[in-house]
Amino acid sequence: IRMYKIMQHHGCGDEYCKDGSPTNLVTSKDWRWERCPVSYEAELTMRHAFFGRLKRLDPTEGGPILIWRVGTADVKSLVTENLLQAFKRALVSHLEDTLQCARAASLRQRRMVQAKVILDVHGMGATFLRYAWVVKSLLAFSVAYYPEIMLCATVIRAPWGFATIWSALAAFMDERMKRKFRVLGHDFEAGLKDHAGIDIALLPRFLGGSASDDEICACEPVPPGTGATLDTPDWARADF
Repeated sequence: IRMYKIMQHHGCGDEYCKDGSPTNLVTSKDWRWERCPVSYEAELTMRHAFFGRLKRLDPTEGGPILIWRVGTADVKSLVTENLLQAFKRALVSHLEDTLQCARAASLRQRRMVQAKVILDVHGMGATFLRYAWVVKSLLAFSVAYYPEIMLCATVIRAPWGFATIWSALAAFMDERMKRKFRVLGHDFEAGLKDHAGIDIALLPRFLGGSASDDEICACEPVPPGTGATLDTPDWARADF
């Protein structure tokens, strides 16, 4: 029931049964759900969250491409504005969307298709470091509930000294999961192509590509008091 409500609360397109599964789970080779401002929580997500799935699928593997703007995410406000649980619901909708997009692609190609993730850490500063545990918990949450969703993950625009930060963030991962990651600096075009097989032209404009920046949540700072404006629905009151 909660998955049905979460997907209904954060987007539109494919319908969900009340048991939490898509209505076309077995037969559909298409996935039409997309994030849209169908609720106030969805509006906040589109404005302040740091993730998104590109509309264009990976031309080599046929799976979804995800962008996470971790470096500029306002992770402090998730704590100070008491938004962490609301953000986790938004994250679940993002991961479920990715899973179902990959499932539909797998049916089309008659093989397992997984997502490729690009983590942009540009802009990471002292505030992020103080609240790095939040990002670590979100990564752990994603891996725990959607362990096979990701084929590979490429960290781009990493600042000097990021290796130390990364070792802390990745502490919860097993060696198999760690091998899926590669860390690149600001000159990432060749490395991204080598590691993930993704051309820079596929990325949003803020990363040097031609896709619209609107395909990713805007990652804007959260204004003080925003948390008080969010009325959590009864079905979502239990913590993840």
